[in-house]
Amino acid sequence: MEEEEFIAPSMPPVMKVAALTMTGDLLLAFGIIFMLLGIASFVTDLLGIKGFGEFLVGLGLCVIAIIILAVSRRQMKKAVPPSPPQPPPAEGMDKKDESASYR
Repeated sequence: MEEEEFIAPSMPPVMKVAALTMTGDLLLAFGIIFMLLGIASFVTDLLGIKGFGEFLVGLGLCVIAIIILAVSRRQMKKAVPPSPPQPPPAEGMDKKDESASYR
């Protein structure tokens, strides 16, 4: 028997790479969530104050998110090219044609 490829053979190579990358990103996100839950639980047990670890981890994530958003905003302004200059209007377009007026 021939072994079948796990991903459909008719998929373009770019789609195969994209699917594998997205799968890796999803697993990484779940791993980070479980790590953060573990850190939060450890800090809560260490300090003995219920919910304090979750608060500290959430606060830290908010601070990191604000820093990332501020940096990305600056990078976005640099990355977006300015709009191209508009050509000046044609000379014949400036003057109104009296014969074309409906009045």
